[in-house]
Amino acid sequence: MGWMNHPAGLSALIERIEGMGLRRNERTILVGMGGSSSGAGMLAHETGVTALTILDTSHPDSIQTTNFEDANLVVSSKSGGTVETVATMAYALSHGAVAENLTVITDPGTALDELGRSIGATLLYGDPRTGGRFSALSVFGVAPVLIAGASSIPTSVLDNNQWVESFVQGAESAPASGWGSTSVSGDPLSSFTALWEEQLIAESTGKDGKGVLPTPGSAREIRDITLHVQRTHAFTVGLCAALGVDPFIQPDVESAKRRTFAELSSPTTDQFLAPEGLQAWIDRGGPIALQVYGPLSRTGEVAALRATIAGMGHEVSAGLGPRYLHSTGQIHKGGSAVLRFLQILVEPEVAPERISGRNYSFHDLIAAQARGDYHDLLSRGRDIVRVVVAPGEPLSALLH
Repeated sequence: MGWMNHPAGLSALIERIEGMGLRRNERTILVGMGGSSSGAGMLAHETGVTALTILDTSHPDSIQTTNFEDANLVVSSKSGGTVETVATMAYALSHGAVAENLTVITDPGTALDELGRSIGATLLYGDPRTGGRFSALSVFGVAPVLIAGASSIPTSVLDNNQWVESFVQGAESAPASGWGSTSVSGDPLSSFTALWEEQLIAESTGKDGKGVLPTPGSAREIRDITLHVQRTHAFTVGLCAALGVDPFIQPDVESAKRRTFAELSSPTTDQFLAPEGLQAWIDRGGPIALQVYGPLSRTGEVAALRATIAGMGHEVSAGLGPRYLHSTGQIHKGGSAVLRFLQILVEPEVAPERISGRNYSFHDLIAAQARGDYHDLLSRGRDIVRVVVAPGEPLSALLH
């Protein structure tokens, strides 16, 4: 419950970080997954910060084409063991990034804490009493935005009556059946504000066959992002209380992570559906979760494919892999069994390159993550198929 104290301590946190002089370059690159990046992305968007690039991926086409030279590098992981984050940091430091421009954000005593100390990085510590998706108003959300040049972040504190009002609104919105959907503030594929809301709601509620599936909504003006975070926290906890689920655990996210390491050490054979069979699978009906393991630059294509499938009369949500593994991956496994899954692996255009200090490449890592989630969903009896897209091939070709 440490997140309840973050708003009151925000002014002091901002003053402390600003006094450290961590902005040494014009560009800032944030490496982190889930709550270690979406909160910062949301704050950056809502406060007008444009100099922050977020790498919440393991796709080679996104990582290996990034210029890490002359940039502030922020590496963020509460657990200190997030595989995408640690691997990307290793790659960055062997491709132009330097330790004097590196800021590591993690909880005290993690493996990343020890590693950061050993290479001379600046260390910022999170609150161990707070989970990742409730950390937007802590150092995880605030520090990257300040390093990227934010001129101001609101420090408003929601009063008790307003907090309770939002909690009650969440509780009253809970579906009687235990399963439903709600819209978020924009499209999670293109808006970090919507992405943050999506993770908070999906990962907090998706357990025990229950959950509320976030869907894209209309972008709306948020006058005070700090108050919005507090209201959304209270709403989500109220929603979970009414559903009877624990908002602070994510047991099924952890299972997918274990599958990834198993696939890296002992890969299974890829199993893909032939393109000509995809239309028939879609036509069987039922809500579809579109899971695209592609580069960050192809989000527009993912949104277009989602719209095409929706135009066929199907309810469809969409996420980028492995990003979704740290958010909606929980509701995919812990929520309703009616969900069906279409996993798309976009083969990289860049050549494989072994990651420094590891015996695998990002090609190997993202393939292992995709296979791991496939087998995890399959083991739970979920309806899932996989298709592959050749390097450079448009996603629209899948349904032609």
